Amino acid sequence: MTECFKRKRSSLTIVNITIIISFISAFIISNYLVATAVTPLLSKSSDESAIKSTHEVISHIRQELNIAKTLAVSIASIASTLPKEKTILHQLLPNIIAAKNIQENIVGGGIWPEPYILGSKLEKNSLFWAKDKQGKLTYFDDYNKESSPAYHNESWYRPVKALKTNQVIWSKSYVDPYTKQHMTTVSAPIWLNNTYYGVSTIDLNLDNIIKSIENSAYQLGGHGFLVDNDGRFISPPATKLQPDNTKNNALYLSILKQNTAAFILNKNSRLNNKSNNISFFDINAQTSKDSSRILLLHMPDTNWTVGFVTQKEVFTSPINSFLKKVATYQATTLILFLAIILFTLEKLIHQPFCHLIKQLKDEHKHLDYPGKGQEFELLISLFNQRHDQLQQSKKELSDSADILQRALDSAHAGTLHFDPATHTLNWDDRSRDIFGLSPSDYEKTDKFSLLESIVYPDDLYKITSKFKEALEDKTVSNYQIEYRIVLPSNELRWIQGSMKICRDIDGNAISSNGLHFDLTERKKSEESILEKEMAEKSNRLKSEFLANMSHELRTPMHGILSFADFGIKKSESASREKLLQYFIYIQTSGKRLLTLLNDLLDLSKVEAGKMVLHKQKTDLNIITQTCCTEQQQHLIDSTLNLEFTHSTKDAIGVFDSTRISQVISNLLSNAIKFSPPNGTITITTGTNDLEQLVFSLENEGDPIPSSDLESIFDPFIQSNKPPSDITGTGLGLAISREFVEAHGGKIWAEANKKEGAVFKFVLPAG
Repeated sequence: MTECFKRKRSSLTIVNITIIISFISAFIISNYLVATAVTPLLSKSSDESAIKSTHEVISHIRQELNIAKTLAVSIASIASTLPKEKTILHQLLPNIIAAKNIQENIVGGGIWPEPYILGSKLEKNSLFWAKDKQGKLTYFDDYNKESSPAYHNESWYRPVKALKTNQVIWSKSYVDPYTKQHMTTVSAPIWLNNTYYGVSTIDLNLDNIIKSIENSAYQLGGHGFLVDNDGRFISPPATKLQPDNTKNNALYLSILKQNTAAFILNKNSRLNNKSNNISFFDINAQTSKDSSRILLLHMPDTNWTVGFVTQKEVFTSPINSFLKKVATYQATTLILFLAIILFTLEKLIHQPFCHLIKQLKDEHKHLDYPGKGQEFELLISLFNQRHDQLQQSKKELSDSADILQRALDSAHAGTLHFDPATHTLNWDDRSRDIFGLSPSDYEKTDKFSLLESIVYPDDLYKITSKFKEALEDKTVSNYQIEYRIVLPSNELRWIQGSMKICRDIDGNAISSNGLHFDLTERKKSEESILEKEMAEKSNRLKSEFLANMSHELRTPMHGILSFADFGIKKSESASREKLLQYFIYIQTSGKRLLTLLNDLLDLSKVEAGKMVLHKQKTDLNIITQTCCTEQQQHLIDSTLNLEFTHSTKDAIGVFDSTRISQVISNLLSNAIKFSPPNGTITITTGTNDLEQLVFSLENEGDPIPSSDLESIFDPFIQSNKPPSDITGTGLGLAISREFVEAHGGKIWAEANKKEGAVFKFVLPAG
């Protein structure tokens, strides 16, 4: 089949390579595990097999030793029964030593009494028989001659005194001077009525034992040797492993002797410990073929050590052969499975995919797969369904795009697209008309800089810093602005922009799309309506102001004229007290009229921006106390209590003391007016966390409706719920707000839920 895609970039090729690498890795790992886990087990099994192979020769040696031991103990028992019957002993002992069917390795034996135990003149009185060169058992009296060394000083004699009945001791190995045979002697004590009588001995020929060790070692493919309890080699191992190198042979024997001696020393120092009596060690030569493995077996009864020297190749060859077979079987199995898997992938996946990819080149046709396979049939069915849905969606999208374009055309709207990653802005042809750009401007690539160049300077921050903040704020998904642009004719045009910000899963902006409209006509219409409303409101406020002013001015003026007329008419008939009362009424009305005129002048100065503040360093506590003192008579007449507290000793600030005194007097005067008899007015001064001066006045009485908390600071406005007997101009709070705000402060009212209200203002301390 023709390749439907490049092999180097094919996912199936990557899968095939991955499978091949996985199989090779599995082969390497499995061989490594076999080598590291199985090889020690096989080595251990090989060692155990070698130990089992030596059990027969060890059993044979122990049998020979037990026979010799039994004969020595038997002779000791006979000697203890018949110690002085020398004639009888001469008859019995040779028969016991040379008994048939017992052991041909017994080459001698006898009794060795203690010096002078049979008489004060008999130092030596042994009864000893040994085989001569012809193998005939012969009595030897040489040890009893005066010229012979005392036998009780021999190493096979001296330690026996410490033994109990039926216990024996084995001598060091030696070579018989007559027969030139390797021999050892087993000695048993002779006790006569708890008195040490002497020693019975049996001489054992070791040549047959050595031969049996060599035969057993030969079966293992190596050499054997025997070491006595003194660490001497009874039978040194053959050194034919490297016959051409005498230096290496000497080194080989040296290493062998050192390891064997260390093994024997360790065993002799732990006789009372049931420790392992078997040990392995290796001697590595220059070539693996000449390297050897040594098996040492300890015999606790005699403290002998039996050793077997075997070339490592004998042990490792079966293991290596087994590992090679395992590796061959593994490689064959893996290659077979790999071929099956790759063939299956080619037939069931690669070829069907190539067939489908060829069909996908024609986007208008449905997929068709002639092969069998439930998964591919389901995939093709779902793909064809999705293909039909996409075609239908494509048609609907095209229709929707036409409708949207017509809607945009009718709404005179342009589209925008901003890419946060590249900081690029794009728009359509409608946007060019809205922005009033020429064709040469429209061809510029950096449209964001082009937009910045035509935006009115005061609105530039809306499309730069504000828009950037909206992009960086992960909670913002929509951004709407209204800004002005400057047309080539220097005419201002209002633009409304609405942007939708799309974000990724982490909230980072990835794109921004939106529309913008020309709002100029609508803005002009809104300005006309707003100007009309402002004119109507201005006329209404003017009428209300004139009505209030005419009433407020007429009332005190009418009082002045009325009482003046009464005074003129009754100047001759009225009493002085009556005339004084008329003058007082005239004075009161005049003061009220003067206060109203002063308030109007102050308010007009503030609104005209002509009021001058004379700021100086002043203590708010002193100003407040002065205002309270001025209103003291008014408080007494109204039967009200005043509490003034300050949280700090001094409340120093830089402000106009006259204007702030007027604010405090206005607030305190209003509180007196609106407080019920026997009520309490509380004034508090201090500073807040911002180091501002704080003034607070709380009074009792009817609460201020929440809807009036802001409007009561407007000129000629009073609360909707003032007591019926309270009148005023309605300018006090308006003037107070203007004075406080002129100082850079703030004044406000708070309504209590049950009664009264709280008025507060703050002033900068500096």
